[in-house]
Amino acid sequence: MTSVCSTGSQSCEVEPQVDIRIETKVESGRIKSDRDSQSISTMENTSSSIPRKRTALSEKPTEENKLKSSVASLRKQQESGSNSSSSSSSSSVSVGGSQRFYGKKPVSLKRSIYRDNEQETEASSGSGSSSSTSSEPERHVKRLKSERLEKRREELDSQDKDDVTMCYDYADEIFEHLYKRQFETTTRLNYLKDKNYEFYLRPTMRSILVDWIIEVHCKFQLLPETLYLAINIMDRYLSFNKVTLPKLQLIAITSLLIAAKFEEVNLPKLSNYSYITDSAYSNEEIKQAEFVILNKLEYNIGWPNPLNFLRRISRCDNYDSTTRQLGKCLLEYMVCCPHFISLVPSQIASVAMYTAQKIVHPDFQWDELWSHYSLHPFDDNETELREQAQILINDIAKPSTQLNALIYKYKKIGIWNKIHNWCLENSIINSEEESSSDCASSIASSVSA
Repeated sequence: MTSVCSTGSQSCEVEPQVDIRIETKVESGRIKSDRDSQSISTMENTSSSIPRKRTALSEKPTEENKLKSSVASLRKQQESGSNSSSSSSSSSVSVGGSQRFYGKKPVSLKRSIYRDNEQETEASSGSGSSSSTSSEPERHVKRLKSERLEKRREELDSQDKDDVTMCYDYADEIFEHLYKRQFETTTRLNYLKDKNYEFYLRPTMRSILVDWIIEVHCKFQLLPETLYLAINIMDRYLSFNKVTLPKLQLIAITSLLIAAKFEEVNLPKLSNYSYITDSAYSNEEIKQAEFVILNKLEYNIGWPNPLNFLRRISRCDNYDSTTRQLGKCLLEYMVCCPHFISLVPSQIASVAMYTAQKIVHPDFQWDELWSHYSLHPFDDNETELREQAQILINDIAKPSTQLNALIYKYKKIGIWNKIHNWCLENSIINSEEESSSDCASSIASSVSA
């Protein structure tokens, strides 16, 4: 690096003094030498006035020259259509072994080499953005629906905030526990369908037992929860135990006794249960049957009552008394009907309330709000619910078993006739029979003609 100084008419070139310090260290008989990078004290003081010499690429070490030449060749190949001004404007200066760039930065080599891949990703992202823009209105609608649903839930829940008996703070946790518990205390096998089943029982025999339990339940003036639990205990025992015909009534009356002990505050005396059977079974026999049933069930009788789920679902229509009374009647019929033994309480309550809403409101739709308060009993929200409701409607229109005590009980209230007439109009069996009768009449008329 040179500098020009002028003294009068003469000019001379002055070489700056360069301090090169070599530090030698002797360690265990070996001499190690480290050479510092060229440090110029005078140049540091006069760096602003002295112009820097630009080092050529040929003055670099050979390995760096090779690297630069390969990079330059690749750049020329990839940027054949680029301007020559961009390449000439980028210059490098090496000071102290490090390279610095002035002017425009060199174009990224990675950007040039992988340009095809970037174009593909951009194209894919462009198509994704177009699909996202097309689905954006749908997301907006879903978001609005969820917001409305959440707002509606808060409004319904806040109604029970001041009612201590509703357990507002713990209601969700309580029903989550009941939802899990129902699968542990419900028979998952309908022992009335498969005739080859080891413990098969004819549906007519069970209907006689259930109808008799309803009569005794009404005479003792017990709670509805007691009736449902008694039928559940009897079904669970009969589903995996062989019982002779003379002992069926004993199992039924003992199941009612256990349920009354679990649900009632003031329950009948043991002698009353023996008396209601016309003294067919003594007190000791009823006690022994109670011991056997409880041992077979492993004292696991904490069955979540379907009436609790029905009360929770009623919150969606602000506890409408009409639909709730219809729902209670339908729920009791389902508990007594042989087709729904394997359904869990949340499913029974959902089907009963769905049918009751259809009777009162023909355009009723089972939406997410109803599904939320029924704890999502069916995987497919409304399809399976409709199927089970149609089975219920068909059985009420054309009963598979006789439940005279139940029908008589709800006829006195004035509910049964309304339900029965609506089921006759909406049953599939009725429509099929009408279509077959129409076909038969048309055939007969054509033959006669």
